[in-house]
Amino acid sequence: MLSLLAVLRITAHPALLLVRAGALVALAFSAALAIEYYGPGATFCASDGGCADVRAWAMSGPLGTLLPAVGLLAYTIVFAASLVRAPVVNRLAAGLAIVGGLGALAFLGLQGAVIGHWCKLCVGVDTSALLAAAGGGWLLAARPADERLGRGIVSPAWFFFWPLALGPFAWVISSPDPDVPAAIRELWDPAADVNVVEMADFECPYCRAMNPVLEEAIDRADADVHLARIIYPLSFHPHARNSARAYFCAIEQGQGEAMASALFEAEDISEAGNRASAEALGLDLEAYDTCVEAESTEARVEEDIARGDRAGMEGLPSVYIGEQTFRGFLPGSPPDEFVAAIEASAAGAGRRFRWWPGALIAALAFGSLALGLRRRRAQAQAPASGGPSDKSPDESPGETDETSEVRSPAPPAPKRRSKKAKK
Repeated sequence: MLSLLAVLRITAHPALLLVRAGALVALAFSAALAIEYYGPGATFCASDGGCADVRAWAMSGPLGTLLPAVGLLAYTIVFAASLVRAPVVNRLAAGLAIVGGLGALAFLGLQGAVIGHWCKLCVGVDTSALLAAAGGGWLLAARPADERLGRGIVSPAWFFFWPLALGPFAWVISSPDPDVPAAIRELWDPAADVNVVEMADFECPYCRAMNPVLEEAIDRADADVHLARIIYPLSFHPHARNSARAYFCAIEQGQGEAMASALFEAEDISEAGNRASAEALGLDLEAYDTCVEAESTEARVEEDIARGDRAGMEGLPSVYIGEQTFRGFLPGSPPDEFVAAIEASAAGAGRRFRWWPGALIAALAFGSLALGLRRRRAQAQAPASGGPSDKSPDESPGETDETSEVRSPAPPAPKRRSKKAKK
């Protein structure tokens, strides 16, 4: 029986190990970067600062959005190719790592010289890529023996791949609720059972579809709910800003919630339509008209926009129910999810947690480790398994041990020619 240490004995050249390690770390940073680029909000970086500036620069170009995906694909290929039991493929992985290192140098130069800001996730990818490139150059220069290269695609090394490549995604899925921003917490009422903060735009179609569902959930939930709103008028909605002013002026007359419901439901949210809604609610129209035109009202609109920016607004609608965060809304969705969140918050529950992503990664990691060890054990046992291929050329097929007696067949007797007697 072969010991585990014998099975795990590392025979790969250090340069190849450096390529693999660099590729794995670059994968982890690329996965985190993909979440920042394609996810609903800031997760591993702040919503402002260097990461946001570099991301904005990248997103402005036609190919910038593809950078995280390219990193994930490229370094998965480099890692897998470094395992293949084919020297040509291992050297190809080294070449790809060198190309990635050159790209990393270019991106580092762009951040420092052109963008003028640094993204810590991008720097992580680029630094790891340079390590992999150094390993690739070393491997091509050293040209180690074939037995010091890849030992097969089924390898225990996949044990490290799954947590690093999928770990950032699992983290986000397992804990979908980021920390509630301070700009949101400032609106909480400490005396309420549950605090709900809605960030919306009165002209946003998804916000308009969500608001009655949220209101129904609040009515159905058995809890004292404090609802606060952040009105964030988007620049490409022509009536969003004047609707925000109408809402704030209704608050001045104690009809803020009624006006909010009216604005979300109204077909006409032009200035004339909003004034009609104010009249229907019984507001003092003279005071309303004065308020709508006041600079102080515009200042309140700007204040809400600034609060939304401080909260890391990434899209509308956004709803904060206690410690839980909901971004976006699918029209036609029932209020059940909101009701469950309100009741959970009333019961003292914090952020949601899902266990299955971590369990899936653990299953993949340990499953890969088991398969890899089984393959290594089979490879280690192969030379000791016996058979014709293990025999030396000097051994005859009939020799089995030193005491065996091998008898060679007797040579045939020579034929005798008979001679006829001469008469």
